[in-house]
Amino acid sequence: MKKLLLSTFILLILLCSVAVASPLTDYSQGRGAIDLTERNTKISIKDSVLGTSDFPPKYNLDTTFTFGLGNKLAVQYRYFNPKSQNYYSSSHYLQLKVSQLNVLYQLEQNISAFIGFTDGTFSSVYEVPAYNQTVSYSYNRQCMNVGLLGQTQIAPKTNLWGSVNGGKSFTEYNIGVGYQIKPNLEFNVDYRNFKIKKYFSYGAQNVDAFGKGLGFGLTYKY
Repeated sequence: MKKLLLSTFILLILLCSVAVASPLTDYSQGRGAIDLTERNTKISIKDSVLGTSDFPPKYNLDTTFTFGLGNKLAVQYRYFNPKSQNYYSSSHYLQLKVSQLNVLYQLEQNISAFIGFTDGTFSSVYEVPAYNQTVSYSYNRQCMNVGLLGQTQIAPKTNLWGSVNGGKSFTEYNIGVGYQIKPNLEFNVDYRNFKIKKYFSYGAQNVDAFGKGLGFGLTYKY
């Protein structure tokens, strides 16, 4: 993971050509972008003693809102709330709920740094139809986060973009390709990987939660 994050960081530093697609590069006051992504997300848990359990993936909606403030500044809200399918025909499923509020600063045209706050909740849910009951165990982690995002044009109306960020309790990276359909509308394909570290501990055992998957969506800029 550390090598992957370092490689992504280096990639972002090298992204410096003129781009035409997301993420938002104009932080002028009143400018903004809305990203809606349908993502096939697989949620997993990794116990330091018992190993990894993968739950069947399910399509979920990711949302991101970015608003320009002027003076190379923007504010961004991201919401990620994937839910797995039931575990092998049982009534047990997992759910991640991640909210992130960031302040972005444009270092140059296609590279921005950001700092923010992440609130992540992991839930393990058991439905008991025979008794019409639902039992849920939830664990929450909150932390400050820092990151970089950047993009570069790879073809007419098409760009490669990526972001990497993390904090004490999590790490995350995105990499994607955007295509400009209209001057204010873009189609995006991207991969997102998110990890909540040590969301739960008992004795010498630590449990991490993961969410990852390929997404397809639209970005509207105004």
